[in-house]
Amino acid sequence: MEYSKQEYLKTYEFMTYSRLFEEICEEYVMKGIAGGFHHLGTGDEAVGVGIFESLGPNDWIVPEHRSRPMLAKYFGQHEFISEMLAKPNGFNGGMAGDTHYCVPAKKAGPYSALLGQSQAMGAGIALNYKLDKIDGCVVIGCGDGSLNEGVIAEALTMIAAWKLPVVWYVQNNNWGMSMPSKKINAISSLAKRGEGFGLVSASYDGNDVFLVKEVMQEAMAKARKGEPQFIEFKTVRWAGHFVGDPQLYRDLAEVQDARTNTDCVKWCRNHLLNRKIATVEELDTIDETQRKLLYDGFNAALAEPDKTAADILDPNKIFAEIYVK
Repeated sequence: MEYSKQEYLKTYEFMTYSRLFEEICEEYVMKGIAGGFHHLGTGDEAVGVGIFESLGPNDWIVPEHRSRPMLAKYFGQHEFISEMLAKPNGFNGGMAGDTHYCVPAKKAGPYSALLGQSQAMGAGIALNYKLDKIDGCVVIGCGDGSLNEGVIAEALTMIAAWKLPVVWYVQNNNWGMSMPSKKINAISSLAKRGEGFGLVSASYDGNDVFLVKEVMQEAMAKARKGEPQFIEFKTVRWAGHFVGDPQLYRDLAEVQDARTNTDCVKWCRNHLLNRKIATVEELDTIDETQRKLLYDGFNAALAEPDKTAADILDPNKIFAEIYVK
């Protein structure tokens, strides 16, 4: 599929924004500037960017949990970073963080750190879409580790049997916390799991952002017609399970190989350069603009006052901020 130059540059901007978001977050956490428990998606950017760029106005998303930069673009950078850092100006008043959110106005969530539960609720949203004849679909994401949760099997059973308008994607980055995917799954392609439930299923390279967009746009068009889809995107997780995880459980040569040979941001940049869609100067300008935007965004959120004990303990404020705001 071909795009205009403006569309190509927009995708590259989103890709470099996503990479820099996670790098700056890691920098600030390791320096003790920012607090919190953070799960980076470094190396997985093409999957998230390709999916979020494919969403239509009536589509709902319950994404895989390493999608923070995409959510920052989707919700608004200041609102998201403030929420992530537990500041009052966050989209849920600093009460949800980056993995316990629900923003119905944006058709995103609900999300919980209990992986698998959110995906099951996403199936419920899809049932509502079908019953109310809403012209849209629900995109539900999970990792290769979460796919083994029992509640996900129940959700997939209903999605297939009731032909719910769902595109289910698995971001297979080879690791579920500290467990290698090959050690817990007897099949090499997790798309076969979808086939077992009776879903149209396929597996793709998750490092080609334009392929991800093309696959998702086609899958979402079918899902809106009541043909649920199951897609596996294969990639490699660079970071540990959380910022500060030394990854003693894996051979870090795997990470170095991915950085050298399958870096999705570098691939996107080279794709635009090799096809003469953009110049080095144009892409460098995008990089620097996004870097400044993100440093300014993190610093602005960090400068905000923290929530007070009264804010945290007042049940009326909690209700208003999480469920009404």
